Amino acid sequence: MRAGLRAKEPEPPGRVDLVLVLMGAVVAFVVSLVASGILGAVMLRATFSEGLLPLIMTLTTYASVAAGGLYTGYKAETLGWLNGGLAGLAYVLALAIVGALLFPQTVTAAAMVKKALASFAVGAFGGTVGINMQ
Repeated sequence: MRAGLRAKEPEPPGRVDLVLVLMGAVVAFVVSLVASGILGAVMLRATFSEGLLPLIMTLTTYASVAAGGLYTGYKAETLGWLNGGLAGLAYVLALAIVGALLFPQTVTAAAMVKKALASFAVGAFGGTVGINMQ
């Protein structure tokens, strides 16, 4: 071994960073708000079928979750997929709580689980991309 070079120390075990997870959820909220505002302005000027609105909002939501996961994964030192997935899960759970408080309606457990799993998967994808951008 040459002078000044040391053997590489083993990496510490991965961990979930709750601050990053919450920051990723905040990023997803901000992206969602900005995207919704832009879409609202576009829809004011253009003519869209109202049948497309749920699809457009779903795509906007998942794009926001991906952005939050990407941020979380980029900032994470390890386990970008898990940190990003948890950021997506935190976003959809917070959105469900706020939605239930503002717009009381019946939501089935199956629909909530489906949204949570999809948000985790999209956030994990964003986290995987984000950690590989380092």
